[in-house]
Amino acid sequence: FSHVVPLTGNCLHHCTGFRNNYFGTKMTIPAGTLKPGRLYVIGIYGSNLPHPGEEDYNGSLLTSVAQFLPVRSGQPSDNQPNPDQPVARPDLYIPYKRINPYQEMNTLTARVSGLPKLTEGYYRFSVQATDDFGKLTGEKALEQVIPVERIHDGAAEEKLNVPGSTLNYEGSYRVFVEKVTPGKNGAADTVEPVASENLDLLANTTEEQKAALEWVKQQALLDESKTVLSRRDVTVALYRLAGAPHVELPATSPYADVAPSDPDYTAYIWARQKGITFGWADGKFHPEANLSARSTLAFLYRYQRMIAPAPAPESSSLPSSPVPKNSSVPGDSPVRISRSHWSDYERTDTAFWRESLWATQQFIWGYKDYDRRYAEDFSSDTVSSSEFSVMLYRMAHGGSRLG
Repeated sequence: FSHVVPLTGNCLHHCTGFRNNYFGTKMTIPAGTLKPGRLYVIGIYGSNLPHPGEEDYNGSLLTSVAQFLPVRSGQPSDNQPNPDQPVARPDLYIPYKRINPYQEMNTLTARVSGLPKLTEGYYRFSVQATDDFGKLTGEKALEQVIPVERIHDGAAEEKLNVPGSTLNYEGSYRVFVEKVTPGKNGAADTVEPVASENLDLLANTTEEQKAALEWVKQQALLDESKTVLSRRDVTVALYRLAGAPHVELPATSPYADVAPSDPDYTAYIWARQKGITFGWADGKFHPEANLSARSTLAFLYRYQRMIAPAPAPESSSLPSSPVPKNSSVPGDSPVRISRSHWSDYERTDTAFWRESLWATQQFIWGYKDYDRRYAEDFSSDTVSSSEFSVMLYRMAHGGSRLG
C-alpha cells in the first residue's frame, strides 16, 4: 500500500517541500490489505515512488522506517474475538533473500512476529541447506538464539551473519524460526519449526568471476591494465602467488633476450629453478609473447606440482606412474567426472593434453553451460586477465564449486 502526500511549501511556481518542514496526513488502507500476525513496516520515500526494479527489494529505499503489527479488533457488540478472523501464527519476513558462497559474509535481516510467549525453552534462527528438490540435506550454516529480552509483543528483529565459507554451491537454503524445548531426564531437546522462508543461492559463473577478480586484485598478482596476458604476466603472477621468495640469481642470464637488470628477472629465474618454464627452444624467454590457454594450464600444472609433491615425470612433465589418490596430478588413465558441466578433456593429439585433463579433473578450467552459451575454451591462442584470474582463484581455493 502506498499513499501520496502532496507538497505544501514554497508553491509560488511549484512546490519544493513542506511548510515548516512538517506534514501530517491521514491514510485509509483498504480492508484485507493487512494480514493478521504479519509484521509490517511504514516509511517515507523522499520523492516519487521508485521505478520497477530500482529497489533491491520492496521498500529498500524507504527512510524513517518503523515497524508495526496490525491490531486485531474484536466484535463491537460483546468485545469477543471474531470467529471468522484467522488465528495469528508466527510469521518470518526477510527483505533481501539472497546469499552468496563467494562472499566473505552474508548479512540477512530477519523479522519474526506472532511468537507465543514461552514458559520454558527459547526461540532461535537456523539456516539450513536444501537440495534441488527443496528437501533438507541436514547441513546447517548457522544457528542463532533469539535473546528473550529482544522479543517484544511476540516480535523480534535480528541480523544473521552467514559466512560464505559455510555454504555449499548447489541446491539452496532456508531460514527457520525454531522453538527449542529442553529435554527432561537426559532426553534430547525438542526442536519445532514454527516459521520458515526460502533463500536464493547465488552460485554461478558470474559470481565466481567477480570473486576471482576481487581476490586477484587483493593479492596484487596482475597488472590491472593488461587484458591479454603474456609469458611475463603469468610468470610474475605465479611468483607473487608463491610469496615472492628469495632467489639466488645468476650473474649471467640464461636467456638471450633477458638481461639481469630486467625488473622481473627474479621471477623468470624462480620459474626456471622450480621447473615451471625454461623458455623456448631457441634459448630465449620471450617475455612479451602471448600464452595460449593450454600453455597457461601447463604453467599452473607445474606450479601445483611444485607445491603438492607428486610422482616424478618421465619427460615433458607427463606423469609416468599411477598417481596416489587425492593427488593434484592426473593419472595415466582419464578419470570420469560426475559433475555434468565438467566433461573430461579427451583430445590426446594436442600439446599439453595431460595438463588440460588435469584442469578438468581439478575443476580449474573447462566448465560448460550450453544453455547459457558459456564454455571455457582450451583452443584459444590467448588468455585474458579475467580468464587467468578464474584459473588462479580456482587453483588456490581447491577448484571450482560449480556443479
